[in-house]
Amino acid sequence: MRPTTLLLCRHGESEWNAQHRVQGQAPEAGGLTAEGRRQAALLARRLRDFHIDALYTSDLRRSMETAEIVAATLGLTPVADPLWREFDMGRWQGLTVEEVRSRWPVQQIREMDLPRGDTGETWAGFIERVRRAVDALVARHPGQTVAVVTHGGNVRASLLLTQHQDDPSARYNQPIPNTSITAIHLTDGRAWSSLVADAAHLDGHLTATNDDGR
Repeated sequence: MRPTTLLLCRHGESEWNAQHRVQGQAPEAGGLTAEGRRQAALLARRLRDFHIDALYTSDLRRSMETAEIVAATLGLTPVADPLWREFDMGRWQGLTVEEVRSRWPVQQIREMDLPRGDTGETWAGFIERVRRAVDALVARHPGQTVAVVTHGGNVRASLLLTQHQDDPSARYNQPIPNTSITAIHLTDGRAWSSLVADAAHLDGHLTATNDDGR
């Protein structure tokens, strides 16, 4: 059986990315900046080389806007799926990274078994949600190539499902630039990656932001 290939694409730079605010699933988080729209257009051009069969997206605004730009180039209709939403970051959402660091102990911020921002998801719960999202696409599109516009956290969690993941903590801290592409291949219960956070289409113009939960 030919493997199912998932091309996991982080959204373009958003308004809250530019402000260094934690977005998570905050409904009030803004859409793309002008730079984010430029990045999305470059991503769309790059994705033409992959012969994509279907396009999915997180239903959060920054991903939907990115997916619409990609869809216009690829001639596909994006399907919104809430399973591909970013990590729920609870009370951290809307705060700047510095505000989070000043109000919560470092140990609590790093503890993976605690809900993010006191009321959000745990890392284990988030990984399970992403696993369900991946399994659903493999079942729906066996042997096909599917692009998914999503978030940095979802890309990291998906990489944890692959073989030879080395140190899981390294995957958790993996930088995921805006509109970067991570290719994961799945067949017969096996998963492996070929591209990881590849943003060559941006020609070196990467946005230097900390993307944790944003």
